[in-house]
Amino acid sequence: MESLTSNGDRRLRPAMAVDKAFLHEVLKVYISKFMKASRMLGDQLALAWVVKSQHSFDVRRFTRREGFVDEIGGALVLFLPCSSYNWTPPEGAGRRQCFHLKPNCRRPLRLPLFSCVKMEANSCWDSWVEEALSKLESLKLLRSLRPIYLPNYNANQPKSIENSQLNSSNSHENFEFFNGPHKWDRNSVQVNISEATFQKWLHDIPSLGDDDLMYGNEGADNEAAASAGKFRKLLVFSGNDYLGLSSHPTVSKAAIKAARAHGMGPRGSALICGYTNYHRSLESSLADLKRKEDCLLCPTGLSANMAFITAVGNVGSLLAGGKPSMNERIAIFSDALNHASIIDGIRLAEKQGCVVAFVYKHCDMCHLDALLSKCPMKKRVVVTDSLFSMDGDFAPMIELVKLRKKHGFLLVIDDAHATFVCGKTGGGAAEKFNCESDVDICIGTLSKAAGCHGGFIACSKKWKLLIQSRGRSFIFSTSTPVPVAAAAHAAVSVAKQERWRRIAIWNRVRDFQALTGIPVTSPIISLVVGSEEKALEASRHLLKLGLHITAIRPPTVPPNSCRLRITLSAVHTLDDLRKLTNALSQCVNFQEIKFSCTNCNSKL
Repeated sequence: MESLTSNGDRRLRPAMAVDKAFLHEVLKVYISKFMKASRMLGDQLALAWVVKSQHSFDVRRFTRREGFVDEIGGALVLFLPCSSYNWTPPEGAGRRQCFHLKPNCRRPLRLPLFSCVKMEANSCWDSWVEEALSKLESLKLLRSLRPIYLPNYNANQPKSIENSQLNSSNSHENFEFFNGPHKWDRNSVQVNISEATFQKWLHDIPSLGDDDLMYGNEGADNEAAASAGKFRKLLVFSGNDYLGLSSHPTVSKAAIKAARAHGMGPRGSALICGYTNYHRSLESSLADLKRKEDCLLCPTGLSANMAFITAVGNVGSLLAGGKPSMNERIAIFSDALNHASIIDGIRLAEKQGCVVAFVYKHCDMCHLDALLSKCPMKKRVVVTDSLFSMDGDFAPMIELVKLRKKHGFLLVIDDAHATFVCGKTGGGAAEKFNCESDVDICIGTLSKAAGCHGGFIACSKKWKLLIQSRGRSFIFSTSTPVPVAAAAHAAVSVAKQERWRRIAIWNRVRDFQALTGIPVTSPIISLVVGSEEKALEASRHLLKLGLHITAIRPPTVPPNSCRLRITLSAVHTLDDLRKLTNALSQCVNFQEIKFSCTNCNSKL
């Protein structure tokens, strides 16, 4: 329990005789009274909030006959009138005296004078989620995940050397790890395209993806076809396979093993028959990675964001018993450059009348602080990308944590581009900035650094139950195929164990900065060239030199902020980067180039 004394001294007090369960109930009662009761005259309160520095203080005083709770400085503060509990200060006690509140419990509640009892910000959200779950239970709308057990493949297959190697259990000990790059890693950054595709791309001719059909039935070896001029080999600097795991043999063997044993697995939504022990194992490994109590696997990262935000909106309507009033709605504060899936989720929740959206300027914590300070709604959520996909900059995690403590909001991050890339174990941006316990909900994807497919929501068990019961994009989607879940589970282990991959990708970031002088901060490099024609011209030039880099244009980015979006991989070599920077120097001026775009307009 943290308290702030009358001289502004912030400290952790020694354990006092506090019945926490009773205190929690008192807080809930007083919250209700504070929200509904009109202002009444009465005794000055014995407890007050000190709002100034250590050397001077200004006590806020209130006049009510009953104690109440207010949200000040990101904490719930319990105010109690002296006369209500026949409090008499002991002789010589001064301002730091204490009084005793004796409810029907074994131990008295002892509170320091001129101090505040503070509860963690997410304690309020825990209470609201609990209440929402109670409403769902009373309406018989809670939904359950009941995993189907798929037996080990070895049980039904003859024992052979090949099968025994391939069909070993999906336990961590049986995964194969490597200490450095191998030939197969290059498959994640090298691709072939047909001459027809190359020509259409070069001249910006629209394509339906059928350019390669003329070569599709020839069955010729790709290398021979490429040497004959039918295919062009390109070095990819535009993908999201940051660690090169899509071509890792451990990942592919896990998929092959599961496919041979179970095909695609039961086909249905997770709530019907599509959830298996493979999915559960993957969820457990992701919860462990993110240091959260549990995890919910979703078909895609987009569906994960949509499911969470619509479930959050349901909290407001369930607690209101219908359409919530303005102050009963959920206030969602969203970064101006958040991913489209977050934006679409907020729009849907707004249409349902459960959510009010507030957009703050990109990574502008002063603007966010001002919006939060003026917001009359108590149920607040701040959602942000942790590593922005188009700009390559990190959200100011440390400042967000400070604001969370001040305003008491639920902090949600979309960690799609930082998961497995950042942190010692690949835990993402929260691990990188050492604030994992301050992030309430972590949403991520398995289609980027994991090299697989799918999305997830790492959260508490209560949140998981709520989302699986009210997240429509989760409920009404067929679950991830079993081979994909098996491959992703293997990828999580590989990403955690092969730490050299994280070291390698951050070495490539430093190499790019040394070669160009551009102060990049992540594997996502956004070079803003301005007009659409300039971006297309630069992309075509790079294509001719064998580099796969696409021009990013409106509506993905605002007009006149068109860019070349370059992504680095752990399996790129220093020679690859030299080739890239030499090619870039022929079409852009590194001294004049604008790095990222910090003044982009809101997409919401």
